Amino acid sequence: SNTHFSFDFLTSFTTLGESAAGAGWGSFKPVWTYIKLGENTDVASFEDKLQSVAQKYFPDRIENNEGFRLILEPIADIYLHSQAGRPMKPNGSLSMIRILGAIGIIILIMSSVNFVNISLSRAITRQKEIGMRKVLGAVRGHLVNQFLVEVAVTIVLSLVFAILLCFLFKSQFTAITGLELTLGSVLNASFLITIGSVLVLLVILSGIYPALYISGFNTISALTQK
Repeated sequence: SNTHFSFDFLTSFTTLGESAAGAGWGSFKPVWTYIKLGENTDVASFEDKLQSVAQKYFPDRIENNEGFRLILEPIADIYLHSQAGRPMKPNGSLSMIRILGAIGIIILIMSSVNFVNISLSRAITRQKEIGMRKVLGAVRGHLVNQFLVEVAVTIVLSLVFAILLCFLFKSQFTAITGLELTLGSVLNASFLITIGSVLVLLVILSGIYPALYISGFNTISALTQK
């Protein structure tokens, strides 16, 4: 489903016969050709040599300055970076991805700041808990780890809830974006690595300062706080 190369049927130029080849090379347009270059091939030099093919078969276009040129594109670059005039499928927009990515980052930062503010405002209610745990032998490092785990659990639960919402509104998502959301896309290795990295970053940004602040309460003051 992710390929740019989709088709309803396959046939050969030989099968098509005169309908494809009789009018001359290149008349059955558009034609995309896939080639595999050798490891040491100079791509730029090879692309320059391709222009002799264009000069041989399309001299009229070149003489009329129609800008006809044969170009090479890596398959992995076709969807977001293609310069072809007639792609097989509508290409994706790299600028749109960057814009949406920037919006997502801004939302995550705002959420982290709000989470820190809420954690600090609720810290006063946990003073006795902290004081009692210190009396029972807990050191500051243990308390920091506890709060970071709490933050991690909160973020993971939020992620699970977000994924469930995505699948709940999958039809609307497909209608808006034209993309199909599948379980395979969520379980993709690169996606899981990216999500895991974001989770670790969010735990650090959202949890480290509240954890240090709360775990630093003075034991006596915490226990005597009304």
